[in-house]
Amino acid sequence: MSRHTSSVLHRAAIGASLLGLAAVAAGCSSAGSAVGGGNPDLITREQMAELSDENAYQVVQRLRPRWLRPRSQATLGTPARRDPVGVGTQPPLPPMPEIFVDNVRFGPIESLAQISLNELESIEFIDALDATTRYGTGYISGIIHVLTR
Repeated sequence: MSRHTSSVLHRAAIGASLLGLAAVAAGCSSAGSAVGGGNPDLITREQMAELSDENAYQVVQRLRPRWLRPRSQATLGTPARRDPVGVGTQPPLPPMPEIFVDNVRFGPIESLAQISLNELESIEFIDALDATTRYGTGYISGIIHVLTR
């Protein structure tokens, strides 16, 4: 193989790799997108203005329903326990995110229903790592932070 042919093939391989990376990046950015576009971890006042919902729970349920799903505790290092069917008790449900309002712990996920739509400025999902940095340990499912007006 000539030096010129090798160089052309090398450039073609690099071009194909870059094209593949661009496709993966585009797929990743769209996979986490929120309803209506924007940041998948933030609900803004503008997004809520279009809704007729009455409380924060309904807003989250409509715009970011994945925030209301339990997070699994299983990891590669500590997989979930699997008891044989019918033996022992039911394993506990995975934990749900905790609710914080204006940087103060407010309660469990159901407490979102106590916060009126009129009081809301924004609602943000904070993952477990950031929640641990901001508020300490114990928030393995992250938190939902509500900012009021």
